[in-house]
Amino acid sequence: MNIEKGNIDTKEKRSYYTVCVVGCGRKGLTYACLFADAGFKVIAADKNPQIVSIMKTGKRAFHEKNLNQILRKHVKDGRIIATTEVKEACAKSNIITMFVPIKIDEKEKPDYSCLEKACKDVGMGLQKGSLIIVMTTVTPGTTERLIKETLETSSGLKAGKDFGLGYAQLSIPPGMVAGIDKNSSQVAAMILETITDNPIIMVEDLKVAESAQLFSLIQNHVKTTLASEFSVFCDKIGVDYVEVQKVLNKGYSVLTFPQVSRLNSKLVHVFLNEAEALNLKMRITSSAKETAEEILNYAIRLVKKALRKCGKPLRRSRITILGVSGTPDTKDEKNPFVKKLMKKLISKGVQVRVYDPFFAQKELNEMGYPAEKTLKQAVENTDCIIITVPHERFGKMNLRRLSLTAKMPAAMVDLAYIINPEKAKKEGFAFLGLGRG
Repeated sequence: MNIEKGNIDTKEKRSYYTVCVVGCGRKGLTYACLFADAGFKVIAADKNPQIVSIMKTGKRAFHEKNLNQILRKHVKDGRIIATTEVKEACAKSNIITMFVPIKIDEKEKPDYSCLEKACKDVGMGLQKGSLIIVMTTVTPGTTERLIKETLETSSGLKAGKDFGLGYAQLSIPPGMVAGIDKNSSQVAAMILETITDNPIIMVEDLKVAESAQLFSLIQNHVKTTLASEFSVFCDKIGVDYVEVQKVLNKGYSVLTFPQVSRLNSKLVHVFLNEAEALNLKMRITSSAKETAEEILNYAIRLVKKALRKCGKPLRRSRITILGVSGTPDTKDEKNPFVKKLMKKLISKGVQVRVYDPFFAQKELNEMGYPAEKTLKQAVENTDCIIITVPHERFGKMNLRRLSLTAKMPAAMVDLAYIINPEKAKKEGFAFLGLGRG
């Protein structure tokens, strides 16, 4: 694709170019807004008619008020057009950005079928001279193998000759870009520089760029798992993890909160599957995965202990799980920890109810959760409340009202470090928290 910096150095010039965003989850929609802000025409393409309907009708797509306003404004002005027709959208676009993730099946094996199908749809609409930028986390070699080969087969065009192909990540500063050839990476970098103030590193090797992103996320997962282990240790010796964190964070050491919603990351399964194919043993990553399972069992033991304080058994108890999102204050379905926690509790004869303010009851039911419409309905006559995600709204809950709705004496188990222990105890809850001593 022949674009020079002078072709896109103003909003007016950028308005002559169309960017297609394929995969309109939270990340894809955020970038759609960024491209529209920069002056590009944007086509937001997703096979899910619900997502497209949300965009077209102006319904709330983000937790952040500003992002919702920006999205609505651009849709209303026609700067962002939403569609389920990926092929047609790509045929009208100069630049195509892909945000379709790898999924994990029931056997915890990576499933590339959605990504492959998206590549076929993109390829069938691909025009000569277009540039494709892959912006989802993939395993090293995926862009050059699965993505490139599928695009070439479905389009009849050649990457590097008839169309540009690059891989980029801006989520972890500094941003980075790599391409199938020098021109692909240079043009991708120029385009992405229009939507970020952070520096962008040019990486010569696609596999290096893919590895850098994957390793960064795996490293964060290991940190979270280690923090979870420290929390269990704190419980055993009667020390509050939060107090330890305060001391360390005053100096050069940084101790993070263990977010259980980030445990059992699908990327760990993807990474370990790739390592197995290479006949490699990733001992630390494997250990982190095993530790995540142990934390799950430990959470169940905390629930049992808290219920015992109320004189209640785990079996036949009513338990409310607050939070299913993988990211605080965000609608994010990537949270296998909560699904596993729910299934384990049900297998032990527990009646589980689930609530998350960022998902409609119908959405949660479709995801396999026995959900309630409101917080009040979710905690009504409950024996135990488990907070799994540190949504800001959960930190602002009126604990007195909860105590009037729950079946007191009731237990409260905070796995998200969002509830003040003393306030919970004052309202009559048998409170236990991960790492709270």
